[in-house]
Amino acid sequence: METKKWDDAAKLYISIVDETEKEATKSVGGAPPPGKWDKSDVALYNAASCFKAARRYDSAMRTYERLFNDYPGSELAKTALFFVA
Repeated sequence: METKKWDDAAKLYISIVDETEKEATKSVGGAPPPGKWDKSDVALYNAASCFKAARRYDSAMRTYERLFNDYPGSELAKTALFFVA
């Protein structure tokens, strides 16, 4: 896949996470509304992987850091920490 497509895919994943987080802040207790897609950790991991494929390593590192900081209980957070280290 060409670099621009990887970059576009990463940005789409991040926009999904941002929208989910925005919706979560509107709900009681900060949790996503019932039935709302809540795989933000997976989306961030996929975004970071896409940035790596596009050779945008700084963006990949920032995305892995966001995953680790925002979703520390996720199994993917451990993998993200590995890539940042």
